Amino acid sequence: MRTLLAVLFVFVSGCEGCGYTSVDNKMTGQVKKIHHNTPIVCENYISADVSLGVMQNGVGSISSHDVQMTIEDQKVMLVMEKAASTGKLVEITFKERRVTVCIDGYIVTSAKLLDDPGKPQAASARSVVVDVDGHSISALVDDDRVSNLHVDGVSTDPASPTGKVAIEKLGAGVSNSVGAK
Repeated sequence: MRTLLAVLFVFVSGCEGCGYTSVDNKMTGQVKKIHHNTPIVCENYISADVSLGVMQNGVGSISSHDVQMTIEDQKVMLVMEKAASTGKLVEITFKERRVTVCIDGYIVTSAKLLDDPGKPQAASARSVVVDVDGHSISALVDDDRVSNLHVDGVSTDPASPTGKVAIEKLGAGVSNSVGAK
């Protein structure tokens, strides 16, 4: 039995490098929730619960088909969190791993918020990530407003003393006005 477990462990560990089933896939959905997973055995990771059932103006299909997706990039996480908090549709590009251990097999490579149909196009939010004095500061900046502020990966209230310092450190083009539009 131990030999079988050892062989299985080596096989699964080795297949982490087996590559991808598919790449450059696209889908549109609504992000329901962002999860900050802390498994016992594996490293912490961030995932998103994306609903493929899309409602527009209160009409549409409510789907029981949800997809769990792993987010590896800080900028992508900011866009996905903005989508979750606003309920906006998001266009996601992803790749699918052949074999995964601990994480979800769909890996998000990019995400783009989609404008609401029938509304005038607004300036798009941009992700800002800076490293200041050994601290990672990231946020979405939309028309000089800051949202989804994170300091060292921890969600931070922009109105808090830490948040105000972080906004100041983000630099050019970001005013002290806070909150999503």
